[in-house]
Amino acid sequence: MAAILSGKKRRSPATAAKSSAPNPDVAWSAGTLRPPRQSLQRLPGRTGSGVFAPPSGDAPLVFSHSGKIGDLVFALPFCRAVAAASGRDRFAFHIRTDTVIERIQSDGVVMRHRLLDKAGAELFRPLLERQPYISSVSLSPETPAGAVDLDFFRVQTCLPLWGNSLPNYYLPLAPWLANPPDLSAPWLFGRRKIDLGKKKIALFLTGREPREGFSFAFLEPFRDEILFLGTAGEHEAFEKAYFPVDHRKIADFADALDILSSIRLAIGNQTGFFTIAEAMKIPRLLLVPDGNANNVPCGGAFQLLYETESAKTTFAAFHDRFCR
Repeated sequence: MAAILSGKKRRSPATAAKSSAPNPDVAWSAGTLRPPRQSLQRLPGRTGSGVFAPPSGDAPLVFSHSGKIGDLVFALPFCRAVAAASGRDRFAFHIRTDTVIERIQSDGVVMRHRLLDKAGAELFRPLLERQPYISSVSLSPETPAGAVDLDFFRVQTCLPLWGNSLPNYYLPLAPWLANPPDLSAPWLFGRRKIDLGKKKIALFLTGREPREGFSFAFLEPFRDEILFLGTAGEHEAFEKAYFPVDHRKIADFADALDILSSIRLAIGNQTGFFTIAEAMKIPRLLLVPDGNANNVPCGGAFQLLYETESAKTTFAAFHDRFCR
């Protein structure tokens, strides 16, 4: 669903310095606290900070966002808080498709990434349409006129995009918001229980946010209870590294919502699936990545996995409590 449009291109120090200068046609992130491997982000074609005034009047409240699945899910508590502050209990959500962002790394290398495309947005749309606080869902490559553009969280200077709880990235867009969202409470609803037979554990593992030296081999005695969620390639990579495990391809992310609400324990790294588990507050174990750890669990039953030996103890405790 996300693709790198262009790879690394080495530049001379002079060229790199010139490319990172402020550009009136580009919105920039240039805070003094910068992540070690990702210095700047910019949104081609957009300027300003994205800060918006409190919604007023009877005009529809519309939020627009691109990003990946995790970005969209983690934006929803902020949207609900803004709506509540303006006396609304519902809002419209627009998915901006095929957005390109540029990351200017500390060595001057420019990486261009396309975020959620139309096909990916269509897979995510049914999950949003189930939420009682969302009045309508739309998608297009443009931001609707009058919409709150949540993509500007990428260019705020007061929060480095590194090592923070992602839902809080949106707060600088509304400095007037006196009641930030309670991230310990669930915010994804509309789940439907389905029969998964003996499956009690949802497992997902991508190569995007790895943790060096960690092994999931200790899960093999429980493989009959495990259902692997993810792409065919991710499933194949897991089986090649560890052991055979049943795989389920999701029809869309509403289907993922139903699957995760029907199991007893979710385990995996920082992915869209874990974000959905976090938003439902089901028992969950997060493999903390070596790099950009911005998924910080809050509320409900959770633990963080850092290294294999302690993870065995953590998993045993959660399995005994939730999977017996």
